[in-house]
Amino acid sequence: MVTIAYSGSLDGFDPKTRKRNRNFLCRWFWTFNNDTVDASTRSGYYLIQAIKILRDKYQVKPNDIQVDWWGKIDVLNMKQVAEENLEAYFIYGGYLPKQESLNRIAKADLLLLPLERSKIPNRGTLFIPGKLYEYLNTGKPVLALCETSDCKTILEKSGLGIFAPPDNPMEIATVLLKILSKEMELSSFKANKKFIQQYSFINKTRELADIFSYCLSHNPDKSDK
Repeated sequence: MVTIAYSGSLDGFDPKTRKRNRNFLCRWFWTFNNDTVDASTRSGYYLIQAIKILRDKYQVKPNDIQVDWWGKIDVLNMKQVAEENLEAYFIYGGYLPKQESLNRIAKADLLLLPLERSKIPNRGTLFIPGKLYEYLNTGKPVLALCETSDCKTILEKSGLGIFAPPDNPMEIATVLLKILSKEMELSSFKANKKFIQQYSFINKTRELADIFSYCLSHNPDKSDK
């Protein structure tokens, strides 16, 4: 069995109305939602449809693949799973303490990262979720539903990225089928530890401290003169 894990906030998306149920952070930081970004792909909808294709077209069973997601998962995702009679393929949960969440991620075979889609042709989004760095530190392969972007480049260089278009269930299903059939071996993805290390919290903190030190050394307080 292949287990796909996702932790954190996940929006809901209704393709009939094009309505998106946003998590509270996106509602609060309203500038994040602008005319250049289609955030409907930052939902569970397209993965749900991909699982449906695997079941209906390729006879993939619940004991072949499981999606385990927990955190602030919008109820619309759960409703869509139920409407497609896919409950046996999905495991839901609420927020977990940090360490418990990391332990659950460690048990998964593949980590899910659905990303926003740019409305501007040939230009990916600039948004890089903090979850990416958490995922990279696990050393596990990451299924990124994304287009060309800085986030995709980081995943490619990390050695852990597996990619599919964010809004194409058939192509997502095709990638998952390659994994299930062993055509794509998850064990073949090896973390580029040296590259990943530069994105660690400790290194980023050290870089920030160096910047502050530089600024202080080159801009002494006038009151000291």
